[in-house]
Amino acid sequence: LCIQVWTPPLSYRISIGAQTSIYCAVAEELESVTGQYFSDCQPAYVSPHGRDDETAKKLWSVSCELLGIQWD
Repeated sequence: LCIQVWTPPLSYRISIGAQTSIYCAVAEELESVTGQYFSDCQPAYVSPHGRDDETAKKLWSVSCELLGIQWD
């Protein structure tokens, strides 16, 4: 006999996706950590593209344009 508890797929993915954000918000050992990128509750490598200020400015500009907002 096999019994399976049904969990709506969306709620499962949301809880998994939120784990790292929640961990970073509440973990006492991270109290003094700032500017670090985390993935799966672990410090993670950021590619050179992800650290490029010019690329970030372009992404911000395009995002604002697509959303129809102006951000100064």
